[in-house]
Amino acid sequence: MIPFITAGLASPHGFFSRQGGVSEGAYDSLNCGQYGKDDPLNVAENRSRAMRAIGGMP
Repeated sequence: MIPFITAGLASPHGFFSRQGGVSEGAYDSLNCGQYGKDDPLNVAENRSRAMRAIGGMP
């Protein structure tokens, strides 16, 4: 994941790379999309990791 950088904004936001997740194959690593053919458990874990990275509730 890309390091979190803040600009003092009220709501955290940013971009993630594909690194740091658990998905495999065509969805390799940090796939957070719910409408693909990735395993829903992998997507849930990836979303949890992304939320933790920005200090949100997983």
